[in-house]
Amino acid sequence: MAKILAVEENSVNQKVFFNCLQTAGIQVVDLGDYSVEIIQNLLNNIDNINNGELMMDKSIFPPIPKLEEVFKYIELNYQEPISLKEVAQFVGYSGAYLSCLVRNLTGKTVNDWITERRLAQARDLLLKTNLSVYEIAISVGYQTPNHFFKQFRDYHNVSPKVWKQTHHNH
Repeated sequence: MAKILAVEENSVNQKVFFNCLQTAGIQVVDLGDYSVEIIQNLLNNIDNINNGELMMDKSIFPPIPKLEEVFKYIELNYQEPISLKEVAQFVGYSGAYLSCLVRNLTGKTVNDWITERRLAQARDLLLKTNLSVYEIAISVGYQTPNHFFKQFRDYHNVSPKVWKQTHHNH
């Protein structure tokens, strides 16, 4: 376990930094005093290293320039309880307009995209960590594990535990 000093007064930049570390397979624990502990299991992530650089997974979001800021906001905030209203305020649209725009351009709702991003991270954590389903649920933005469990089951037709067992062997 390593401890690093993360002195950055801009909380948006801090979130981007922490999200980048987490995407790279590094567990980040905020210690609250401008420092964090990072835990990296390099052996489990060695396949992600190419020429000394970590390879980032492809984005789950489609490359639609008109929705770039919407997806950016979701990416930066999916770990928090966010709503259509908050996303709409960030991009300067009304909730109704944004809802129609996103549905017309992608066939999905803003909430669908939030859920998909959370579940993508949850699947990654299920495969790459030994975190409990409860810890994963909380870390990807669910306030209750039951809601996570229900959405995961609705989306994948199996529980997170069964999904992990099935996909960990592949």
